[in-house]
Amino acid sequence: MNPYPIELIGCGALGEQVYAPVLAHLARAGRVQVVALVDPVAERRAQIAKIFPSAHSAARWEDLPPAPNALAVIASPPAFHAAQACALLAAGRHVLCEKPLALSVTEAEMMIAAANRAGRLLAAGMMRRFYPSFQALRENLSAGTFGEPQRLEVSEGGRYGWNAASPKFFEPANGGVLFDLGSHVLDLLCHCFGEPAATESWNDALGGTNTNCVLTARWANNLTARVRLSWDVANLPTGWRIQTTRGECRWNGLSDGALAFQPRASQWWLRATAHSAPPRADPATISSWTGAFVRQFDNVLGAIGGKNALLAPATDVLPSLRWLETARNQAKFLPQPWLSPPELARAAQFAQT
Repeated sequence: MNPYPIELIGCGALGEQVYAPVLAHLARAGRVQVVALVDPVAERRAQIAKIFPSAHSAARWEDLPPAPNALAVIASPPAFHAAQACALLAAGRHVLCEKPLALSVTEAEMMIAAANRAGRLLAAGMMRRFYPSFQALRENLSAGTFGEPQRLEVSEGGRYGWNAASPKFFEPANGGVLFDLGSHVLDLLCHCFGEPAATESWNDALGGTNTNCVLTARWANNLTARVRLSWDVANLPTGWRIQTTRGECRWNGLSDGALAFQPRASQWWLRATAHSAPPRADPATISSWTGAFVRQFDNVLGAIGGKNALLAPATDVLPSLRWLETARNQAKFLPQPWLSPPELARAAQFAQT
């Protein structure tokens, strides 16, 4: 089988630190060929071109030679996702778009419509759905192994340490921590429990970029959740705690993470695994985190070839995107008791701008 042509749209930190190593692994296996690198900054393209020297380099995707049926991987800042995806789909490419798929439901629906018109595949880059530990969690929840979920406590984040290539990543338009970490967390919650019936949110944006968010949610079956996201709280305990009618389930949220269940009235934690998921086939030379990206590409390329269904089609992330958009638009001032009364008054003014 010939390697599948890949165009990498965006050569910033995400392209360099995530997609380049994953695509290099797939290229060595003969499964893909990176044929194009696109980024407005020549130095960023040149850095990744050291790995893929035969790839065409361009500042704009419009300057690339025609490549019908190629898979365009959009790894550019979120504010560019919708326009780039619509244009690439219209030009005949399939598209795998990094999270967040878009910054509004309207943008996402435009992208989905463009894919339908072009008869091309549009996949959302929700690689955490490919974590074996998450698949085990979802399977056990669906099977009722843990009992009926009643309350969720989810937290994720810490001191921000990602080597972003451009300060534009931190512009308010790109959604802050809510759309960065939240796009993954809310997607997984919706994938397990469906879209909540109601939500409330608080953040510290003060008219700028949010770095801390707290969300609560309630589902029609009275399941409730509290979600905490942060870019600046050191040692924030990341993970899920699920109170159920039979006990408590805990997942630390990692790709190879621990999944355990403690039955009610028991002092022992039981390790939980998936019953139907196939064993991991990733080579020992790559991490479990990288392996999730590899399995995502396996799934997308298999869907293009008609061998399997997409695990994360663009239509499937609309519920979590509606949740994100509601949380952003209805956010209230996150209490900050360490501020003095004058600072609180000024903060309240900023929060309303």
